[in-house]
Amino acid sequence: MLSRSIKFVFSAVILLTAACVKTPEPATNLEATLATFSQAFRSGDSVTVEAHLAEDYVHVNSGAAPYDRAQWLGWYEGYAREIARGDHVFEDYAVQSLQITQHEDAAYVTGVVHATGTRYGEAFVQRIRFTNMWIIEGGRWKRAGFHDASSSEKN
Repeated sequence: MLSRSIKFVFSAVILLTAACVKTPEPATNLEATLATFSQAFRSGDSVTVEAHLAEDYVHVNSGAAPYDRAQWLGWYEGYAREIARGDHVFEDYAVQSLQITQHEDAAYVTGVVHATGTRYGEAFVQRIRFTNMWIIEGGRWKRAGFHDASSSEKN
């Protein structure tokens, strides 16, 4: 009888533990996360941007040395101040050719950002091809890595 009780309790603990384990968010939720991050980035919302970065985040711009999380957030704070002052204004900011490849609790995302606007009164046009690595950290999608290169592609 004791053996049956132990088996029952053991089975109940396993079932309850399995029910409490957070499963990775499906790709549709990653798409929503990408949209949230993109909006936060272009509007200078540093709180939301920081909340979506993995603890070991690495950022690499073409031709530059890698930035760790703290270094990149330091850069972004200055960028966000430019946006807040109106020194950096986006007229258009669109993510095109978005592709998401998900592997359980990780995904890589590729696409092209097309942005136009003014920076310190000078017009700019940018086309940047990017690759991002996203992971589930603390039950949420977070960007773990970024790399970009200038692009002359139409899409």
